[in-house]
Amino acid sequence: MEGRTTVVYGSRTFGSHSAYSFWYVFGNKAITLVTNIMFNCYISDLETCFKLMPADLYRELNVRSRGFGVEAEVTGKLLRRRIWPYDVPISYTARSREQGKKITWRDGVAALGILARERLRRVPTGQRSAR
Repeated sequence: MEGRTTVVYGSRTFGSHSAYSFWYVFGNKAITLVTNIMFNCYISDLETCFKLMPADLYRELNVRSRGFGVEAEVTGKLLRRRIWPYDVPISYTARSREQGKKITWRDGVAALGILARERLRRVPTGQRSAR
């Protein structure tokens, strides 16, 4: 991004599309809102799988979560270090449950727990902190 940022998130727009359920979109927006409040930041799509960052930064994060928890852990650890992702719009076609969509409300609750844990942790000295 021409030196403007270290991390880029692809932001999906949840327009009119038959594969999106109301509850899926509501849940994603609610978790994203809570993230923005907890970390005093603005990201538009926490659960996007389109995240771009240097490999060495990702390794420094020491991500341990599995499944959908990875999204919350990566974001929480970046925001805790004051590394704000730069949102760029992406084109995205949603899948239905029949086509393989697997995320549920339980994943949302787990994400909130991971975000709270990361928010309450201190940034160890010597770790990268940049905007």
